[in-house]
Amino acid sequence: MLLEHDTLQNFIFDNHPVRGEIVRLDRTFQTIMNQHYYPPVVRQLLAEALLAVSMIAGIFKQEGKLTLQFQGNGALSLLSVRCTHDFHLRGVVQCNEDISNIDSLAEALGQGTLLFTYEPESQGQRYQSVVEVTGASVARAIEDYFLQSEQLATRIFLAVDEKSAVGFMLQQLPSKEEEKEESWNHVVTLAETLSPDEMLNLDNHTILHRLYHEEQLRLFTPHALQFGCSCTVYRMENAIISLGKEEALKILEERDSIEVTCEFCNHHYEFDRVDVESLFKAGSQRPGSDIKH
Repeated sequence: MLLEHDTLQNFIFDNHPVRGEIVRLDRTFQTIMNQHYYPPVVRQLLAEALLAVSMIAGIFKQEGKLTLQFQGNGALSLLSVRCTHDFHLRGVVQCNEDISNIDSLAEALGQGTLLFTYEPESQGQRYQSVVEVTGASVARAIEDYFLQSEQLATRIFLAVDEKSAVGFMLQQLPSKEEEKEESWNHVVTLAETLSPDEMLNLDNHTILHRLYHEEQLRLFTPHALQFGCSCTVYRMENAIISLGKEEALKILEERDSIEVTCEFCNHHYEFDRVDVESLFKAGSQRPGSDIKH
């Protein structure tokens, strides 16, 4: 048995109108978690959101970026994750207060909303949807979103430990009404026997065989997942320009340079007085400044 690492694998049933996905995050999970200190409950929620956005991105056929943002007025003000069409992941969490004694998404958010944004790379229109967070967990919130907004029955199972995170998703496909419910209930009932320990320690083929050895399944080539941040020098320069020249120079009266930190990857960009003054002389971008770190 060889466990897959940092992959997303799609599958479909030949004899049931249901598709599914298994996503595994290992090195990507560790990279994102090590960029900031997160208490255990925040690590859990962030990991679950990263699994969810990966699986939803696996449904889209167009090139673009998918962002899920949980926003609330409770201890957790923002949980934002993004996955691109080439499966580059990033995520960040912002808390208003200590969250260590909170054990559910609903409790952490208070009055919460889920903002779902899809931005096409080239063709197509930007899509955005906002729904109230009704489920107590990330999985239930995403299930509710698909049922309310897309009329698609969805079940999501998530498992997270110190080193890795695994997600298993089933989604109903259009079919004749009399076939749909019976098939769906059968497939989901079998999936509900899957334990978190099995998800974390068994490979995809073993999991699917244990659950559905009597069914006809088609497995597709896995996609590789990795951490990816889109911050650039140019974007950080624009952040300084947006302050205005007067405010930027006022900051430089108190310190030797202006430091801008990417909230996603925690990379630090530093601009001294010469850098800042040249930005405002140019008035906009400088040639060759749009370079990722």
